[in-house]
Amino acid sequence: MIKNKINILLLDDNNVRLNRTSSLINGCGDGSYYVDPQMSIDQKTYESNNYDIVLAHYSNKEVYESIEDNDWDSGDAVMIFFGGVFSLDKKEEDGDWFVSASFLQNGENICKLLKEAYEQWL
Repeated sequence: MIKNKINILLLDDNNVRLNRTSSLINGCGDGSYYVDPQMSIDQKTYESNNYDIVLAHYSNKEVYESIEDNDWDSGDAVMIFFGGVFSLDKKEEDGDWFVSASFLQNGENICKLLKEAYEQWL
């Protein structure tokens, strides 16, 4: 947590979607989220930021090469992977979440998902 805010890495190499999703997250709740929107990230930065939640587009190179298979240390972060490759709106498997890109286009869905992820993180 950063100053009593949930520290979220939003990782997406699509700038338009990155900005839109970041804006939707900032509209959730009472400002309890700190969003770190990144189009790309290196291992040192990723591992040193102590993220509570990682919301990452599945096609980002870092995701499929290093994050998803735990080559990089995610600490206690709840992992949420999203993308067009997922046919179900939302699925939790072994503590990780897999979410369709279309599910995240709705701000209400993002807020509910982050609340569930936060409760898992606790």
